[in-house]
Amino acid sequence: MKIYVMRHGQTEWNIRKVIQGSADIPLNTAGREQAKLVCEKMREKPFDLILTSPLQRAQETAAIVNGEGYSKPIIIEPKLRERNCGEYEGVKKADFDYNDFWNFNTPSNYEKAESKQDFYDRIKLLLDELTVKYGDKTILISTHAGVCRVIKYILSGDRFNNGELGPYLPKNSDILEFEI
Repeated sequence: MKIYVMRHGQTEWNIRKVIQGSADIPLNTAGREQAKLVCEKMREKPFDLILTSPLQRAQETAAIVNGEGYSKPIIIEPKLRERNCGEYEGVKKADFDYNDFWNFNTPSNYEKAESKQDFYDRIKLLLDELTVKYGDKTILISTHAGVCRVIKYILSGDRFNNGELGPYLPKNSDILEFEI
């Protein structure tokens, strides 16, 4: 199975460097334009279907990409939702230990945020399910930076950055490519 993992287009909270997490923030004008540019990146990379997070910024990105020359089924997949960042949603990255929040080697617990282990387990389960259900397909996934981080962590053989996922931040509308 081949998967293309795309981070959603830009939002106003991305510009302000504010943690979105599971807050349902829409794309801004630049984010919509970024989604249109994804079509150029995908021109030579055919895919069979699109899976998207239920959050509107990812769904809107998927719909824009699909409307620009594609007509693929779009499936909303709840496991693609961004990590619930709990008490950090709406907080600027500079106002807390952002790297620790994304370091899978530290045992940090949070009052309201989804634990790193629960988030990892959710994404791992999704990848396992996709392999069984769509093993012969090529999928475009529209999701979030945190999900991109964990998919890359799981699928990269070298466990990039030794589990310190904070420094890795895909840009809005970046596309990662994996063969499973």
